[in-house]
Amino acid sequence: MKKLLFILFVVITTNMFSQGVAINTDSSNPDASAILDVKATDKGVLIPRMTQSQKNAIASPATGLLIYQSDGTSGFYYYNSSAWVIINYDNTVSAGSSNYIQNGTSTQTSSNYNISGNGTLGGDINVNGSDINGPGISGGSNGILRINSNTDVRVALDKDANGSQSFDVTNDGGSTAVFSVTEAGNVTANGYVRMLEAGSTPTYYTGIQSGDLTGSNLTLTLPTSAGTNGQFMQTDGSGVTSWSTLTQSGTTVNQTLTITPTTTTMVIIPGLTTTFTADASHVYFVTTHGCIYDNSATINRNVNSQIGVYIDGVILNGATQAITAQNYGTTSLWGYGPWSITTMVTLSAGSHTINVRGNRRTESNIDSPTIGGAAAGACQGSLTVLTLTK
Repeated sequence: MKKLLFILFVVITTNMFSQGVAINTDSSNPDASAILDVKATDKGVLIPRMTQSQKNAIASPATGLLIYQSDGTSGFYYYNSSAWVIINYDNTVSAGSSNYIQNGTSTQTSSNYNISGNGTLGGDINVNGSDINGPGISGGSNGILRINSNTDVRVALDKDANGSQSFDVTNDGGSTAVFSVTEAGNVTANGYVRMLEAGSTPTYYTGIQSGDLTGSNLTLTLPTSAGTNGQFMQTDGSGVTSWSTLTQSGTTVNQTLTITPTTTTMVIIPGLTTTFTADASHVYFVTTHGCIYDNSATINRNVNSQIGVYIDGVILNGATQAITAQNYGTTSLWGYGPWSITTMVTLSAGSHTINVRGNRRTESNIDSPTIGGAAAGACQGSLTVLTLTK
């Protein structure tokens, strides 16, 4: 009898090691690919269960050793030849789970990956495909997505740098980019750019909005410095801006000698001339005044003259005045004919000369006029040029 049992044991053992071992209740053979084939419909398999300290106390664990940790971050752990690693992928993980996504390479085509709880990513997340699709990223009750980092946080738009990608923030429908950054560094905002006020409880903002352009694109180039106190920004007409100083300085010159013209030719009144360099962005206010008289001994004679403002030798349109005075025979009875001319003019950039000229008119029964005087006399002429800003 003992010999028979020994023979049966040897046969069974040989069969088990040559075909694998099957543990079941239906007497089926083990799968040809399995060294151990466990089959059941109402029971499971229990592997060793232990605490974290018991797990860590295992001496020289073999690579691939598997246990279930019952405390701390509980779950199935395996030894990867250098450390215990939790087996953590769970397609149906619920909120509050302690599972994490570990380092490694994985492809999932039929189901979603779920991250639940507070996760820490220690390396890169590589997503192969044209889009990251999903219902959205929820940041809890306040809808906040936080990126905490002690170094720069960067978004790489295009690894092959072919210049075709951009980082876009879209509207609710996702069809219009309300904010976009291209690979070249161009930033486009569709609508207002709003800057919230400073302070611990900001309420109001400053908004900047582009105008509706009907022609070509508009580019404004800002100055390369902050400027100095009191300066304003001006453009060259093509969008390049620079700092400019508000200039409202004026120059006044006075007549130095009397003049007695005898012909209708306009001659410069001595002293009433000034040369300066004009800025095309300014308007110039020009004013002159003085008077004429007749100092001859002839009684009851008239003197007539025309006074005009000239710029670069050309009389300024509308800046002329005809003047008449009468002689009653003595100095105390001279009649004075005043002139007063005021105008504004826009000049091209560069050097310009402005002066005042006068003549003798040709009417009969007149003498040659004496124009103005000198040394702050009552009839001395003056010329003032004041720079104004457009």
